[in-house]
Amino acid sequence: MDATDTRGASRPSTAHGEAATFLRPADLLRPRTAPAPPRSERPIDRDERIGLKRIRDFLRLRNCYEVLPLSFRLIELDVSLTVKDSLNILVQCGIVSAPLWDSATSTYAGLLTVNDYLNVIRYYNLHADKLKDVDNLLLSDLREVERVLNVKPPETIAASPETILYDALRKQLTSRARRIPLISYDSDTQRIMITSVITQYRILKFIAMNIKDTDLLRKPLSQLRLGTYENIFRCEMDSTVLDVIDGMVERNISSVPVINEDGTLYNVFEAVDVIETLKSGDYGNLTWSVGRALDQRSPDHPGIYTCTLDDGLDTIFDTIRKSRVHRLMVVDENNVLKGTLSLSDILHYILVGGEEAADVCKDFFTTPMITSCSHTFCSLCIRRYLGQESKCPACREPDQEVRLRKNPVLEELSRLRSKLKDLGIPSTGSKELMSRRHTEWVNLWNANCDSLQQLSKRDLLRQLDVWERLHADSEK
Repeated sequence: MDATDTRGASRPSTAHGEAATFLRPADLLRPRTAPAPPRSERPIDRDERIGLKRIRDFLRLRNCYEVLPLSFRLIELDVSLTVKDSLNILVQCGIVSAPLWDSATSTYAGLLTVNDYLNVIRYYNLHADKLKDVDNLLLSDLREVERVLNVKPPETIAASPETILYDALRKQLTSRARRIPLISYDSDTQRIMITSVITQYRILKFIAMNIKDTDLLRKPLSQLRLGTYENIFRCEMDSTVLDVIDGMVERNISSVPVINEDGTLYNVFEAVDVIETLKSGDYGNLTWSVGRALDQRSPDHPGIYTCTLDDGLDTIFDTIRKSRVHRLMVVDENNVLKGTLSLSDILHYILVGGEEAADVCKDFFTTPMITSCSHTFCSLCIRRYLGQESKCPACREPDQEVRLRKNPVLEELSRLRSKLKDLGIPSTGSKELMSRRHTEWVNLWNANCDSLQQLSKRDLLRQLDVWERLHADSEK
């Protein structure tokens, strides 16, 4: 049996079976100080932890198919279509993305999104001599456009409709994908079929409609630091659409806040606004100002959703429950822009919040390194990333590789988590929770070593689980 503290197992016994006590001179010289009692958990932190756990437990009991509405339509586009025809189809159907199908091989060929049109625009802006060929560009040519622009192709992950929702979402976090295509296999024809595509909004709406425990997520954004608050790409009403598109493609973002010289939020230019600008087929519209492009929006546009740093995810989930939200702008009482909160940020927190996951691999930190812009990543992940592009993955700050340094706080947390994994006990939760769990395990182990009837490790793990559940119940 292994444990980090085995003092109980190595005590010599007397003839009567009682443990003998030995004193060393050094023991008399060292002051005996009682360990500091663990800091009590604040009620708001306890509720946040319980709420996140219940949401994750719910996601582990549901499959991807359950997220779909009772009635829905699916529009697939063949890769032999031209980009111009595909744009007309999206406009006519009122959608902003569609799965692609390769009829030549009868296989799924990826997702068409607004970002693909942004890449096309940027490509022909840089190669104006080829603009005459734009109407003949096929959807199958989009990967070549990405190669010429040196942009990363869109990452797509696929899942079976029967896949556990939690597993599919954790897999999504390891990629830059914002949608999950549901792919089925037809055993009769031995071919795959595209069942549907679930979006981040649909997933968060599913959580908001089915879990009342989102009301426990009252911790304000100012404490969570959820979202982006530094190096935010923004524009003004007189900025050109082309300049904004260049910034969106370079930063791989889908919206840009529109502000005035005082930083007051006026509006948000979204990637879908490009479709409205181009639906007439006139690429000269890209020289319009942002203000003029926003005037082309449909009267049915839902508007801009904002929140403050004092808001918690409970109020944000309430908004998602009632409205179609794709992002929120974080403002102060004077409507001055402070940050942006995307659905990706919310989903990431719901899945791994409180577990200190890395931003590149989306897993627990391994040898955490901090950049000069104060973002932390796994050492191997960030060095691989910077080997391709020397900008911070979080805020795009350049020249990071030579300024990496260790993050001692998360390094200590990583060692604690590794210690728990080596002992074979749960290694999730906050640092405080893991420390208490480790202390309780050592107490159980030592008591078992002193016992005449020793329990198996499996029985000890059951006792630890009972202690943790009783401990959680006593905090409610």
